[in-house]
Amino acid sequence: MISALVWNVRGISSAVIQRRIKKLQLLHKMKTLVILEPMVDNSKADFIRRKLGFEKVFKNCSQKIWLFHSVDLSCEVLLDQVQCLHVKLTMPWLEIPLLASFIFVKCTRSERLILWDCLRGLSANIHAPWIVGGDFNAIIRSGERMNGAAPHGGSMEDFATALLDCGLMDGEYEGNPFTWTNNRMFQRLDRMVYNHH
Repeated sequence: MISALVWNVRGISSAVIQRRIKKLQLLHKMKTLVILEPMVDNSKADFIRRKLGFEKVFKNCSQKIWLFHSVDLSCEVLLDQVQCLHVKLTMPWLEIPLLASFIFVKCTRSERLILWDCLRGLSANIHAPWIVGGDFNAIIRSGERMNGAAPHGGSMEDFATALLDCGLMDGEYEGNPFTWTNNRMFQRLDRMVYNHH
């Protein structure tokens, strides 16, 4: 079993956040931690890696996705894109590697279309287990938004079609269905999806 956390933390420098991560590490024996929006200077990544007790840290080219992993697994970066870090994770107890794409998607529909096309390109060559997770900055259905303006139908369709084209299924959730709020509107912007492998 691989224990992992993907967290849109909006700032990892806080001692409170770091203590919470350490507590989650001890509780779940985390092998992988993905921080979205670290909001810390890139030069501090290695210091934070050591403080949290991980073996390595990878940062995507936009510095918005940081991937920490333990010594128990090896990680090879296959694609480093502004909105996505796509990696191959290999563990001694798995027969085949696991492919993972960690996402921090831009806010505008036109910028998201670039990522949806990127995922389609990746999926064409993937014949192994693949998970994709993070902040998709989009919803699939109107029930994933509460108290806001009516969702943009085209944007929802873009996202749902991209997942369908890539053969990715929603991992669902436990607990609160909303992952983001501005204290007025609530939305499910963060999720994990996976292929049939």
